[in-house]
Amino acid sequence: NHQYNFKLQAGDTRYSPDMDTLIHPAYKNFVEIKKGNTATSILIFVVPEDINLYDAELRWTGFPKDIVLDNSLAVPEIDAGNAPGKGFGSYNYVLYKSNGFVNGYYDYSPSVGNMCVVANVTLLNNSYSDKLSTNPYNFNLRINNVEYETASATFHNPDYKDTVELAPGGQYSFVILYEVPSQDITGAELVWDSYPDQVYRDESLPVSSV
Repeated sequence: NHQYNFKLQAGDTRYSPDMDTLIHPAYKNFVEIKKGNTATSILIFVVPEDINLYDAELRWTGFPKDIVLDNSLAVPEIDAGNAPGKGFGSYNYVLYKSNGFVNGYYDYSPSVGNMCVVANVTLLNNSYSDKLSTNPYNFNLRINNVEYETASATFHNPDYKDTVELAPGGQYSFVILYEVPSQDITGAELVWDSYPDQVYRDESLPVSSV
């Protein structure tokens, strides 16, 4: 029941399922269905707002070709809702100011007029099969609608750990440093700026000290 075996036919246009299908909480992983068995899931299609769905049809486009619609087949109700899923990955963080650090011969302090902001981060791979990287450059710090990139001093911080690749279910905690103009960081946000796009903050995810 792979989602791409189906297309939505609306008028002369045929739509493929959107990638958000895979991260919706009501979606179930595709399975091979044996003779006599059934499986139920959902598909999400992104279509123009003014489209007429009255005559739209869901069509099988996979193999074998002789899969037909049977209106007598019971379709269990699934609460699809309107909220997005957890995404391929989740993260949470704590931000705080720092005066810098000394690590052996490496002595770091922010430039005059700047300050250092440290992010304690926990990243969880929910379901991304290609693995999620904890590379600090995957995150930006957003303050007052301005985004700042990771400072290279991150990799010299004594609390920094190796960058790792997280398989589904994997979780890792690490630190990131940002050097920004001195200012109030109330309302500052750590934002994911990498691939895949569907990596969201989950404030229920515990942030481990590193």
